[in-house]
Amino acid sequence: MLLDKELHLVFHCLAVRQLSPRRNRLSAWLWRQAYRALLAGTALVVYATNRRTLLAGGYGLLSFCAAIADEYARIEQMQRPTGLLALRGGAVPAAGPPTELVGAWQWPAQLVRPTR
Repeated sequence: MLLDKELHLVFHCLAVRQLSPRRNRLSAWLWRQAYRALLAGTALVVYATNRRTLLAGGYGLLSFCAAIADEYARIEQMQRPTGLLALRGGAVPAAGPPTELVGAWQWPAQLVRPTR
């Protein structure tokens, strides 16, 4: 299920690249701040309604918000016209970013291998 969601994220980042209007720097910055504010509000609601589950998984409020911020930064990079569209846990090209895995959580390697 997580791999399916990761594929959706990459697809949507590609769609955002192609369908978003070109904006000047100020307008782009304002839109990014609006989306970040919406994300922060959503994260607080999700934490408030799922606190017990998140605590059981080792996430306090600050670590949960930090994990979401890290993941959103990765998504923002993929939405840029020159950003690398890559699945988390997938192979990273030699000329690309560092080879360590990134994201709020990691998948066991067997879950990212293609099945026949």
